[in-house]
Amino acid sequence: MLEAVRMVERGEATAQDIDTAMKLGGGYPMGPFELGDLVGLDTLSHIAKGWRETRVCTGEISAEAVKESKLLEQKVKEGRLGMKSGEKGGWYEYPKK
Repeated sequence: MLEAVRMVERGEATAQDIDTAMKLGGGYPMGPFELGDLVGLDTLSHIAKGWRETRVCTGEISAEAVKESKLLEQKVKEGRLGMKSGEKGGWYEYPKK
């Protein structure tokens, strides 16, 4: 999921393009951005921070794999956390029902 965010940061693809590729090309039920919005971007950020603080130190995960994402942290700071944020979700918007 973090590498997908970095792909968007680098301008290699849009969130929607990556989600579509993972669903159609990879056979996944949802793409990484849809999953991030479902789980919550604050939760994803918290998990990545935990990995940086624990697993990188022990060598289980490379620091590069879980380095902080400015785009992800910006969305969290703005309160754009995903579906739980309502209309202005994380990567996608969720109209009121």
